[in-house]
Amino acid sequence: MEENSPKKLQTDPPASLTDDLIVEILSRLPVRLIHRCRCVSKTWRDLISHPDHRKKLPQTLAGFFYGSYHSDRVPRFARHFADVSAAGPHLPVDASLPFLPKYSNVDQLDTCNGLVLCRCYKTPSEDEFDYIVCNPVTRRWLEPAPSPYA
Repeated sequence: MEENSPKKLQTDPPASLTDDLIVEILSRLPVRLIHRCRCVSKTWRDLISHPDHRKKLPQTLAGFFYGSYHSDRVPRFARHFADVSAAGPHLPVDASLPFLPKYSNVDQLDTCNGLVLCRCYKTPSEDEFDYIVCNPVTRRWLEPAPSPYA
């Protein structure tokens, strides 16, 4: 008895997508996920790494914070961010971290993977302070729970 069901196509749907379409799809993903997509295949790795396509994909922010002091300026101490990212759209980073709650002074202690650890003084005498971890690009911050060992 012969079955009259249609034969399934033996094609690979992702293989039928054009490079431009794949890059357009990838351009809508977060940077970390794009880095994971590089592991899908050699074709995807080469596609994502190609200079023409990299310009269309989200870029990571690379740079560093630094401070400057000028005795004839108010405030005398200023914070800056030097963007050393590859050519492409640059993300705005305000090194003064204006999105943090109001404190009398903020010291930037350390950075790691785009996060900044700050010591935020509650009073001008710098007797009381909080630690804050923030992301200057997303402008999100949190106050970590106090350590039970402190």
